[in-house]
Amino acid sequence: MHPIADHWRFACAASQTQCREIIPKSYTFTEFKNDLDRVSIWENDDEVFVEWDGTKGTLADWKQNFDLCPNREGFHHEFANATENFRVAIVDYLKPMKKKKKRTGGHSHGGGHAPTSAFYIERLSHITFDEIITYGSPPYALDENKVKNVTRVVCGNDPVEMRCLTRWRIFRCIKRIPNPIRTKGCPNGDKLKVLDHDYAPYSNSLALFCKSIGDVEGEKCMRELFEMNSSRFKHLEGFC
Repeated sequence: MHPIADHWRFACAASQTQCREIIPKSYTFTEFKNDLDRVSIWENDDEVFVEWDGTKGTLADWKQNFDLCPNREGFHHEFANATENFRVAIVDYLKPMKKKKKRTGGHSHGGGHAPTSAFYIERLSHITFDEIITYGSPPYALDENKVKNVTRVVCGNDPVEMRCLTRWRIFRCIKRIPNPIRTKGCPNGDKLKVLDHDYAPYSNSLALFCKSIGDVEGEKCMRELFEMNSSRFKHLEGFC
């Protein structure tokens, strides 16, 4: 399965508990959480995924998202604070796994946390993530090039990616995928531009991306995810 589709399974499952059934039984599950944030960890014999929960829509979540005052290192202040709250627990978990591939990511809110946490975990605890993939991530640093090996996946005209405040520097997206749902003549076209940020358009677009590259396993998995996270949009034309 293509890495951005493979990783999306875990990023999705970290935020939407109904999607956890798509994770293979060979992975063990652990989570750390507080009143604001949650970190989900899946591990098998070869790799470990550290996935940050996406925006839950609460006032506290949105306040965290839009606290745009950078800290001394130029990182999003609240994302850095969240990293510090979980850093010791994550590091203690990862320490025995020197030979396993370490992957981290998240959607939206979680996509801001993942590269921020990767930066501080490497700098303060000398543990490096082999892969960082974000989906619809808000800006997380004034200079995002400080975090290496980040793949930023963007669906269509995701407004979180396209309309962030200019004081935050946004670098070029490594992988941009179209959202074909939005172009199927839906009368709610403007609303669907906003929905480019949701889980269903990402799953649908990744299914078509996998189909275009001949990734049969990835396409099947993404379509299953799409069914799991699209039910609340069934009333919109183009979601089927």
